[in-house]
Amino acid sequence: MKILYIANDSSVFGGANNSLIDMVYAMKELGQEPVVLTWSKNQLSDELSRHGIPCTIFHFLPCVCPIDDYPGFLLRIKMHIYNQKRVFLSRKIIRDIAPDIIHSNASNIDFGALIAKYHHIPHVWHVRELLKEGVHLCPIFPENQKKLFQKADCAIVISNFIRRNMVFSNSKTHTIFNGFSIEKYLLNKECIFSLEEGIRLLYVGVIRPQKGTMDAVLAVKELKEKYKLTRVTLKIVGSSQENYDEKLKEIIEKNDLTDNIEFYEPTNDLKPYREWADITLSCSKNEALGRVTVEGMLSGTLVIGADSGATPEIISDEETGFIYTPEDHKALAEIIYKAYSAPEKSKAIASKGREFAKETFDRIVFAKKVLEIYESVLNK
Repeated sequence: MKILYIANDSSVFGGANNSLIDMVYAMKELGQEPVVLTWSKNQLSDELSRHGIPCTIFHFLPCVCPIDDYPGFLLRIKMHIYNQKRVFLSRKIIRDIAPDIIHSNASNIDFGALIAKYHHIPHVWHVRELLKEGVHLCPIFPENQKKLFQKADCAIVISNFIRRNMVFSNSKTHTIFNGFSIEKYLLNKECIFSLEEGIRLLYVGVIRPQKGTMDAVLAVKELKEKYKLTRVTLKIVGSSQENYDEKLKEIIEKNDLTDNIEFYEPTNDLKPYREWADITLSCSKNEALGRVTVEGMLSGTLVIGADSGATPEIISDEETGFIYTPEDHKALAEIIYKAYSAPEKSKAIASKGREFAKETFDRIVFAKKVLEIYESVLNK
């Protein structure tokens, strides 16, 4: 089966594209023929080419805009017309690829739906985010996208949280957790919670209010002030939006936390950070699934996540990790302190978390489920 995947982004740092990469690699292992269409030559196309995945460059525009910088009607019309023209110009590419099915990788693009409709090819739409609450985006023409989404032959959502809260609906919707390249994230961590090293906390992701970065920073403050712990280090790895890191750095400096909290640029190689860390923090208020949470489990760290979004679907409190109330940094600090004070219990929970993630998020198991959907769509 030849599957044309429509990429929604150009970076290899984001969760959606990492999930796309895992999916196409698994499909290739299962004997399928994945091809990826992306709007420019970029990090994603380079990564796919290195692994022998055909990648077609064909420019198109997203169907969403930032809520805080929403364009006027004229610009949105121009965006819409541009994509319609690109659909017409896609005839040679679609003829050359000859896909059996088209799979859109996220809900911030409708180009896959448009070319599927134009060329009469079955279309599967993957929903990996809540546009408004999760990534602060809004469709340029919501009614148009709603109709396209309803006409998709099938929709896949990555969590029950997404399914419950998605704005657009499709009667043929399936919930399937993302698949991961398990072996990529497994680490043989010799020790977590070394009393000599203190507490080592890791936050990975975009630095912005909705991701709960402030919870992590203020938890360190609480650990120092209430629990008198001086050997606590938080490493924050990610890019900042709207200069939110500057606000955090002001708080860090004001509370004498500069020796405890470190910022690092985003990277696709997080292994050194995970080898170092005891605890992975997932503080987002509306996490669609939580790649960072799953990767933290697989690496052998203890995961602590906010009781919000899809995080409780991954973490069973005090069984595979810990859950805290979002925006309650004091509760987060208390959990961190208790975990540090009972290292053997924490190690056992981290071990259970790793086994759960290995059993639940294997990319081949995931790909087989998606393949069943493709076959049902093609055979209907």
